[in-house]
Amino acid sequence: MKCSTVTPRIINRLAAKHGVDLNAVGAQLRLSMSNDHQLVIERTTARQITVTHLVNQEGNWITRSEFEFFTGYGDPEHRGQALWIPIAMQGQRVAELNGDGTHIECAQVEAQATAADQANDWARSLFGENWLEYSIALS
Repeated sequence: MKCSTVTPRIINRLAAKHGVDLNAVGAQLRLSMSNDHQLVIERTTARQITVTHLVNQEGNWITRSEFEFFTGYGDPEHRGQALWIPIAMQGQRVAELNGDGTHIECAQVEAQATAADQANDWARSLFGENWLEYSIALS
């Protein structure tokens, strides 16, 4: 299973900047960059986080990127910090969780690895677009 290493670094920095604890189930952070871009980060379960990037096109909010991550495994090389493993991208499942959502049961290996690569590329683009410096939290 391939994890995204860039996404958690960017998302956790955004959460820290705006004072949001993403470890709490139900935690949500909605950010804006100008009037045309929004980023929605939500802890949906104790082991899952979704990140959605929206773009305003002629008054309609369109999903530019959407990732769902499983965060239930710790990384022993990094003091047990959660690994962010993409399990869905753009609404397409690339991995399935067991019935109680505590571990990944099966995955489409190539599609899951592609999702991890794309999540890393997307997170790098957020950094390049200066979300860390200029994003504004929405209520």
